[in-house]
Amino acid sequence: MGTLLFLMIAFFTFVAGLGYSTTIWSKTYEGTGDEEADCLIRTSDGGYAMAGSTMISGNSSAYVVKTNANGNMLWDKVLGAYGTFPISIIQTNDDGYAIGCGGFNDDNLWKLDINGTLQWSKSYNATIHCMVQTNDGGYALAGAETRTGAADLDFCLIKTDSSGNVQWSKKYGGDSDDEAFSMIQAADGGYILAGSTSDRSIFWLIKTDATGNTLWTRTSDNDSNFGACTEYARQVIKTNDGGCAVVGFEQDGIYHANALLVKMNSTGYTEWFYNYGGQWDEQTYSVVQTADGGYGLAGFVSAGGVNVAYPYLYAFVAANGDGQQAQFFNTLGPGVAFSIVQASNGGYALAGYTVSDSGKKVILLAITDGTGLPEFPSPVILPILLALTGAFTLLTKSKGRIGQHTNSMSNHVI
Repeated sequence: MGTLLFLMIAFFTFVAGLGYSTTIWSKTYEGTGDEEADCLIRTSDGGYAMAGSTMISGNSSAYVVKTNANGNMLWDKVLGAYGTFPISIIQTNDDGYAIGCGGFNDDNLWKLDINGTLQWSKSYNATIHCMVQTNDGGYALAGAETRTGAADLDFCLIKTDSSGNVQWSKKYGGDSDDEAFSMIQAADGGYILAGSTSDRSIFWLIKTDATGNTLWTRTSDNDSNFGACTEYARQVIKTNDGGCAVVGFEQDGIYHANALLVKMNSTGYTEWFYNYGGQWDEQTYSVVQTADGGYGLAGFVSAGGVNVAYPYLYAFVAANGDGQQAQFFNTLGPGVAFSIVQASNGGYALAGYTVSDSGKKVILLAITDGTGLPEFPSPVILPILLALTGAFTLLTKSKGRIGQHTNSMSNHVI
């Protein structure tokens, strides 16, 4: 009881010191099924575009929502045959959109114009998790393809022209399932793919040249908070020093995962890593480098063994990964934050899903201020409830575990 009283006093002291946040809002978007947003981008008109899925009677289709700067929907679009689901969206050079999707027997790439009208679609017999538009107006797509003569998956990298026609493709893999979940184009025109390999349950990064030839590979060394575990890489981004940052999580069981942020130099060697978590299941799916050189992370936290997840935002102010301002973000109840970008107000925009009063999944778009804090006093009740259940530790816990390892990503050829 004394611990609980201390936590509640600390919480109200925390709130009193914050005052009111400004220019913050959250909105939901609902279709005819269960909807979620997997990817969020800021668009050239100051608004947002989200790609996700809508599920009706157990069948999934691609779903795209375009909003203005205030989150008001301008248009939405259902794409593709049932069985597909989008993973990635980018704005193209003509102010239209390209959507990359999974599904080995379905369309993998859709091109929309600025108003959401379908211009063309292509299928590559692969599952596409991420893409970039290249300098020649074409696309580079990354994900996974089935290994020739086997059921296992390999990393894949597909280069197309501006109409989605394949120019070349490459596979990278070993003796088990290997899947790329994120990709960036490097300054030299090559590509860095990040994903996971079940061979050793680890992160796997591949650097290629501009035509997909492997230059180097790096793997994590399973250096975790709780011993041997499975590590998942979910997003890689460029950093302003010429390196990159990877986020994901380490999992040692069904209901226990720790979130992970790894900062690497331009050759893929680790400069530092940040492992954070406690008794809960905490998974990170997206990262953005902020204007001050720090990082914002988004994902979810769930009490172990309880099938209820809550979206969160961790704002890492210090560029060395020291989480001095880790904030727990939740205003709308259960859900997951799958994607994060920096908002025009200097804060953060998060997208994913929340659960409506009727129990239906609806797309969530939430904007925070520069501290990552939701508007007060409307969400005050929720942190109190979280304190009562023990989840308040996310607001008060310390840095977690930070390391300065130059060798925690090792050379590994698969």
